[in-house]
Amino acid sequence: MYTFQIREPRTNLAAMLIRALLALAALTSLVITSNSNYWINVFAAIFLLLSALFTDLLLDKWGVKKIILLLVASIVLLVATNSFIISLSLALFGMLSSYFNPSHRIHINQQFIELQNGIFNKSFDWNEFSNVILKDELLTLDFKNNRLIHLLVDVNFTPFNEIEFNEFCSSLLTTGDCSLP
Repeated sequence: MYTFQIREPRTNLAAMLIRALLALAALTSLVITSNSNYWINVFAAIFLLLSALFTDLLLDKWGVKKIILLLVASIVLLVATNSFIISLSLALFGMLSSYFNPSHRIHINQQFIELQNGIFNKSFDWNEFSNVILKDELLTLDFKNNRLIHLLVDVNFTPFNEIEFNEFCSSLLTTGDCSLP
């Protein structure tokens, strides 16, 4: 019934991998060179190194998509090195990096609460909780065994009504009946 995107306070692993790939591409454009296009390789290396340094600015502030950044870097690397295989491998490794840091979501319905971490999903029954509450974009899952999970909810992903959600959760917790319509 409810699906929330979880904001991660830690560093984005995919952005770090893209930064590393861009730095590696800059080094590759300097190593794989010939005398005829030496300055093209230097300019390509500078461009790729600046892209690596400002990856967070490009991805987060300016809203450049990861795939566009990687395709542009692959084209620059292709022009600099004249190697289709190297530029294709950069694009493929960059696309695979999105699988290393999947988006974290939580699905809450009348039967259970499911935390999705990409590869590993964990489901909890309602009878395991003593309280579930959403306040100021902070979702708190309070278990009966004194375990506590705080999750920051991304309000840009799904609009939600805090009061309606909290009433839904409290009705399932107080009745103990998970078969509501």
